[in-house]
Amino acid sequence: MKIPVNKHGLYEFDIEVRGKRKSRTLKGLVDTGSTDCACTYEVITTLQIRPIDYKKVSITDTETKKVLTYSSDVAFDGRSETVPLLRVTSLPEGIHFILGMSVLSKCKIEMNGNHMELNWK
Repeated sequence: MKIPVNKHGLYEFDIEVRGKRKSRTLKGLVDTGSTDCACTYEVITTLQIRPIDYKKVSITDTETKKVLTYSSDVAFDGRSETVPLLRVTSLPEGIHFILGMSVLSKCKIEMNGNHMELNWK
């Protein structure tokens, strides 16, 4: 899957997030600096995804916070995968999903000039 860099130097792509009875195609952001995947509260409630656990995450070098975690199927590049999601209140404008290393580690990533090649291994 070829993902072009946007004017801010970020890699945005379409990702399908599947809830219990509904699915939604969202603008996702590739974030190699993030361990986990994250999704906005708005999407999680719209898709009726239920929480599965709490997780402590670092919000600064010295502060951690407990956040709800969810499990959902996501699909991109012709494949579907069940992934854990952290619920966040907001993301950059127009973005509703962060794709972190918990999924990216299962992909082959190549940087080629002004785009990224992201494919499942």
